Amino acid sequence: MNKRYYKIIDGKTVFYGGEIIIIGDKQIINPTEEQLLEAGWMVWEEPEPTPEELLREAKDNKRNEIDNYDSSDSVNGIIVNGVQLWIPADKRAILKASVDAYKTLGINPITKVWEGVEYTATADDWLRMIATVEVYASECYNTTARHKAAVEALNTVEDVNAFDVTVGYPAMPEFNV
Repeated sequence: MNKRYYKIIDGKTVFYGGEIIIIGDKQIINPTEEQLLEAGWMVWEEPEPTPEELLREAKDNKRNEIDNYDSSDSVNGIIVNGVQLWIPADKRAILKASVDAYKTLGINPITKVWEGVEYTATADDWLRMIATVEVYASECYNTTARHKAAVEALNTVEDVNAFDVTVGYPAMPEFNV
């Protein structure tokens, strides 16, 4: 890590920013550390973070870990015919509207293609699957929100670091179509 240098000028802490320094009658463009010290600059010692800052940083890191887990394949998935896939919320809404249209027109069974694979089921089975995935996604969202609230309530860095972000999520729904 590069050292930083500072001076107190007019009661304010000023950091050295690469400007020319003057020592005696010499102007120095690229001073050495010795020359900076001779010109009155001091080595900046980064203060140790406070316990509060360490706790806040740990909580921020844990919230990021929760978000990363929440958006991972460990959470965002369903099992269809033994294969894991995921249908994002916007695609679920389109799928539901499509199945509703087929059902309204009395078209049964309904075939849908997902990731190059054809799946055929009755309209009612499709609607149950879509509803199951919606409830699963909602429960995952609730678990993520609970985890964030639980981490926020913790009072020590050790407790925050020990918090397991993977627990409490529901099992992925499984379908055979």
